[in-house]
Amino acid sequence: MARESLEKRMDRLERRVEILERLPDSVTAVESQIVLLRDEMRSEFSAVRADAVETRRVLTERMESLFDANPLENIANTRRINKVYLRGKEVDRAGMRARWQAKWKSS
Repeated sequence: MARESLEKRMDRLERRVEILERLPDSVTAVESQIVLLRDEMRSEFSAVRADAVETRRVLTERMESLFDANPLENIANTRRINKVYLRGKEVDRAGMRARWQAKWKSS
């Protein structure tokens, strides 16, 4: 294997040194990008967390009108239905019950 000339070896060494001299700037640039990303993620998670709290509040509020007891406190409370909505309109449960009972009595 032929030996590399001293001149080529020096050129290669100088290129490596130049790359190493630029390394701190590259690390600083990456560090600032990481800090920026971390800050963006924190703010996004905070917004998601705030949305989740608001969503839970609204759902709890609506569940209180649909159920006689909160199903989040006890899953058995899902059987204690107060109101039923179909396509955005409240269903007349008493009227439906009366129609079903009349149908079953006539059968």
